[in-house]
Amino acid sequence: MTDAYRTRRLAFTTLAGFAALGAGFCALALLATQAVLRSEEAPPLQMLLAGFNLLLIPVAFHFWFRLGPSLSLTVATAAGVGSLLLWTIHSSVQPMGELEPIWIWLSAIWWLGLGAQLRPLHRKLGVFTIVVGLAAVLDAIVSTPGLNPPFMVFALLGAWKIPLSFVWAFAVALTILRFRT
Repeated sequence: MTDAYRTRRLAFTTLAGFAALGAGFCALALLATQAVLRSEEAPPLQMLLAGFNLLLIPVAFHFWFRLGPSLSLTVATAAGVGSLLLWTIHSSVQPMGELEPIWIWLSAIWWLGLGAQLRPLHRKLGVFTIVVGLAAVLDAIVSTPGLNPPFMVFALLGAWKIPLSFVWAFAVALTILRFRT
């Protein structure tokens, strides 16, 4: 490995770590703003949600480069980037409620595939990523059009993905920044 390559790799790793940290702070700001505004449709919330999603794209590519671009990780990364882009479009430009289960399923594929690849190297983060992926599966199921589960069922099964993904962003940031090489 040349020094130039090492320098670029360290720079991209650092960018991904700080992007994940930025996503975590967007999540905290989103929660604080939502508590104050008490509305999910306020423009600051939409901007923060878009920021959260866009800041996770470098993270997806970081893990793809870092863990080695296997076919399963390539599929998971493509699903993750697609999910993040669809969620960003929905939150900032054009509401696409009927497509919500699609980007939730895509995020589940990403987190489950990434978690399986992370487990051998970073056991705790890998297991936590799989848990977030399972929460996304439950969210996708209860978000299926026409299903309309009672609120308690939705709250018990589908409401875990977002808070877990917010915590996941911080866990990823700490892991990436701690193990930069």
